Amino acid sequence: MKPGAIKLYGLFPITKKSYIFWMLFSFVVVGLCVAWARAHLGLPFPWEDEPFPKAFSEIWPARNFYWLVLGGLVLGLVDSIFVFRRFAKAAQEQPSARAFLK
Repeated sequence: MKPGAIKLYGLFPITKKSYIFWMLFSFVVVGLCVAWARAHLGLPFPWEDEPFPKAFSEIWPARNFYWLVLGGLVLGLVDSIFVFRRFAKAAQEQPSARAFLK
């Protein structure tokens, strides 16, 4: 495994830089999904008083779409806290270059 890399979920070797890239990419995808749900499907935000589209009124995931997205973002935040802790632990366990110079 490369220096500074960890095994994400015990499966994928990943560096901190690539993890941050994939987090940002996922955030952009979620933003596009929210924009698509708002613009194309016409799902109103929870704080708006607009009527809900009749085509989606009986579909539970559609009625709670924004809350599901918010829950996913919170879970992603909790996951990233644990992953960044693992990156910090892996960085501490690596022998530093300064130790060899002394």
